[in-house]
Amino acid sequence: MRNFTEEEREAIREDLLETGREVVGTYGFQKTTVSDITEPVGIAKGTFYHFFDSKSDYFLELISREHDRRFDRIEDELEDVTDATEGLERLFSTWARETEDGFFSEADTEDLMRSYDRQPGRDERDPEYERFVSRLRPILDALRERTDEEFPDLSAGQLGYLLEELETIVHFGDHPHDTEIDGWTGSVLYDLHIPALARGLTAD
Repeated sequence: MRNFTEEEREAIREDLLETGREVVGTYGFQKTTVSDITEPVGIAKGTFYHFFDSKSDYFLELISREHDRRFDRIEDELEDVTDATEGLERLFSTWARETEDGFFSEADTEDLMRSYDRQPGRDERDPEYERFVSRLRPILDALRERTDEEFPDLSAGQLGYLLEELETIVHFGDHPHDTEIDGWTGSVLYDLHIPALARGLTAD
């Protein structure tokens, strides 16, 4: 492999991640190979490992970037919210919809890691979790500041746990958007579960 300049390395790394997002969206995690990722970028398969230690590291980075996209959308969605219940409901709904629409919405992260070359160690998971929480913290603080005393005593870590649980429900739950119950038609997840969760967290 020839030596790349720092600028070239950054550009190739970005191309690999953007290409991977498209390829994984088409084939899914388990069927995507390193060659599927490197060929459109124009580098050899072996060169991939000069940018990422393993496929697991690469996919974890894809997941982190997808979370960042979700957080950006959540920030936009909450920009004008001044009511705590409405804010939490929008936050949960946005996260759920982004999970449904996301390129890895049908893949469970733990199954994904088991499918490839190794499980990430605790020393790797903890920094990734802290990165996740660090993105949540300013969103939560801004929402708390705008809603003042109405906002529940909820930490970024606790909110992160709720979002992970919500993601699991979206991945594995049966939640059609046109459920009929006693004359009512709607989404059990978006019209019942999420509003109930938001109201429960803000109840006196």
